[in-house]
Amino acid sequence: MPQFRTLDVKTGRWLGLVLGACYFAFAAWGGEGKARPLGVSVGVLFAIGFIGWNFRHKQSFWLIMAGIAAVHLAITFLIPWQDSRFPGFMLVPIFLADFCVWFSLVYFILRKDSVGE
Repeated sequence: MPQFRTLDVKTGRWLGLVLGACYFAFAAWGGEGKARPLGVSVGVLFAIGFIGWNFRHKQSFWLIMAGIAAVHLAITFLIPWQDSRFPGFMLVPIFLADFCVWFSLVYFILRKDSVGE
């Protein structure tokens, strides 16, 4: 049965580099208002993809990853993320809750899917 991987310091550094690069790339392309949610979306996909990578042979893993990406893209482009409306400090709890919700969903779906093996 596949096991979930754990995040360590090395992975955290890579995640930070990926988030930083995505933030600056998105800030140059679409402004800082869109850069924060797009950067966090990439970070959530990276972290959940890393944690659940041992499940990559299952169709449910790829469906979940596609669903997370689709929801994040829709939310990023449908909500106006201006600094005046959502200052940076206000987004931290939203982003943490976002990660926790997605991780819980992935954990329960992949765990249930792998119990049948």
